[in-house]
Amino acid sequence: MSAIVLMSFCVGNIIGPKTFRDSDAPAYIPAKICIVVFLAFALLLIALLDGFYIWENKRRNDLGEIDMPADWELMDLTDKQNKRFRYVM
Repeated sequence: MSAIVLMSFCVGNIIGPKTFRDSDAPAYIPAKICIVVFLAFALLLIALLDGFYIWENKRRNDLGEIDMPADWELMDLTDKQNKRFRYVM
């Protein structure tokens, strides 16, 4: 996930300056519209991810008590493998 965020920042830093064209000066309306659209899209993705986390936490809470090995805290489990894991809201 960190790599995807880093790549998104890199792509944004490459494309961003290209939206501010000299022909659009001084208001730069197309660039401002582009920024607002991408921010709205990012907010939508954040809301969807938040909804997924809420849904997944409820689903895991409905599973009841999960039997795990005695040393499960020391195991290198992902959030998908560790059914006791809860996403922080």
